[in-house]
Amino acid sequence: MAFLTLSALIMSALGLGDRTYLLDQDNYVQYFRDTNIYWFTNLWDGSLTGTIFVIRMVTEELGWRAWVLALNTLGCSPEGGVRITVLALNALMIYALSKTRWPLISLVLWAVIPDALATVGLFQIRQGFAFAIAMYFAFARKQPVRGAALASLVHTTFAYPAIFLIIARLCVKRSQLLNLLSVSAAATTMAVLSSLLFNIFGGRRLVEYDQQENYTLNYLIALVIFTLIPYLIVRTRDERTEDPVSASVTRQISTMYAGILVFLIVSFFVYPFGMARIGYYSTLMIPFLLPSIRVKNKLVLWLITGIVLVIGYDVFKKYSSGLYSYFL
Repeated sequence: MAFLTLSALIMSALGLGDRTYLLDQDNYVQYFRDTNIYWFTNLWDGSLTGTIFVIRMVTEELGWRAWVLALNTLGCSPEGGVRITVLALNALMIYALSKTRWPLISLVLWAVIPDALATVGLFQIRQGFAFAIAMYFAFARKQPVRGAALASLVHTTFAYPAIFLIIARLCVKRSQLLNLLSVSAAATTMAVLSSLLFNIFGGRRLVEYDQQENYTLNYLIALVIFTLIPYLIVRTRDERTEDPVSASVTRQISTMYAGILVFLIVSFFVYPFGMARIGYYSTLMIPFLLPSIRVKNKLVLWLITGIVLVIGYDVFKKYSSGLYSYFL
C-alpha cells in the first residue's frame, strides 16, 4: 500500500505540476516541433552504407526521434508530448522498481537521490527515458542486454553501460570475481582510449571539462565507496533461495555497475569529459542494487550505513540548492 501511495503521489505531481520554468523544457518542446518524417529520410540519405546507418542510429538517437514522431503523429502538442514522455518514463521506472527485492526502499531511493526523480525523471528526460527502458527490460522482463541496446538508441550515453553489460553477459558462467575483473579491465581500457581519442579530436573542449570544475575529491571518494555495492551483492548472495533468472540479472547489472564506477574513477584522472557524460549512472543504479544486499552481519550493516550517509549528504546539499522545489 505504501508503495502504491508514494507512486500515485509522484505521478500526480509529474502530471499536474508547472513545467514552464524547468531546465531543458524549451529544448524538449523544440525537439517535438522539429521532428518529422523528413528527419528520418535525411538520416538514411546521409548514410553512405548500411553500416554507417546502423552506427548513426545510435549516434543520432533514432529511438528518441521515433518516440517523438509517434507522439506527434498521434496529435500531441509539443508540451503535451513532453509531459507524456515524463509520465511514461516514470511509469516504466516505478514498475521496474516494483520488481526489486525491497520495492518501497527502492522507490524512496529513486525519489530522493538527486540524479534520479528530480533530474532524469523530471527535466533531463532523454537520459531518463533511456534509463527507464533499460531497467524495465532488465528487472521486469529479465532481458538486460536487449534493454541496454534499446536504451542506446534513445540516448547515446547508455552505450558505455551497454558494453559493460554485454561483457558481463559473456562472462556470466565464470566466477563472479573473474567477471568483475574482466569488466573493470574493459572499463579502464575504455577510459584511457577515450582520453587519447578526445585529446586528438576534442581540442579545446577537453579544457572546458576540467574535473576540478564539477568533480571534486569528495565525488571521487563517493565513487570508491559505491564500489562496495557490487562487492557486497556478490558476498551476500544466497543462491539456495534466489530465483536463478533474477539472480543472473542482478549479477549482470551489478557487474555493469562496477564497470561504470571503474570507468568514472579512471576518467577522473584522464578523461573528465567521460564523467560529464555518464557520471549520473553512479547514483541512478543505487535504487536497484542497494536493496539487493543482504544484511548478514554487523559489518555489512555498517557498510550499508556508510553508503546511505554518502547519499544523504548529497541529498542535503542538493536540497539546499533548491533541486526538489518542483515537488515541495
